[in-house]
Amino acid sequence: MGILPLQFKEGESGQSLGLTGSETFTIERDAKLTVNQTVTVKSSTGKSFQCMTRLDTEPEIAYYTNGGILQYVLRKLIAQTTDYKLHYFPFYGRAEPLRMMLTHAGADWDEAEYTFDQWPKYKESMPNGQMPCL
Repeated sequence: MGILPLQFKEGESGQSLGLTGSETFTIERDAKLTVNQTVTVKSSTGKSFQCMTRLDTEPEIAYYTNGGILQYVLRKLIAQTTDYKLHYFPFYGRAEPLRMMLTHAGADWDEAEYTFDQWPKYKESMPNGQMPCL
C-alpha cells in the first residue's frame, strides 16, 4: 500500500487548517496500528493536527503492514507451502516476475531450467503444457 489513509477530525478540513497541498507531512503514531487510530500529523510548515487512520478492519491493517494486499496474499500462500520449484526456459522472460516475488517474500525455492531440446520430454507433465510453471 505505502500510503496511510487518513481522515480529518469532525469539522476540520485542509482549508480550515490552512493547508495548500504543497506541504510534506510527518505522521506520528504508536508502533502498533489499531483500527481507526488517532495520529498526529505535522506539516513542513510547522502546523500540527490530529487525524484518524482509515484502516477500518484488522485485515486492512494486515494489508497495510505487509505493503499491500498482493504481498499479504503471497506471504500467506508461501507460509502454507514450503517446497516451491520454478520450471522455466533459460532466458530472461516470463519467469522473472515469479523469481522476484518468491525472493521478495523470503520463500525457499528451487529452479529447473529446460532447453528447447528437453522441452518435448517434459511438456505433458506441466500444467496446460506451458512454462514458466511454479
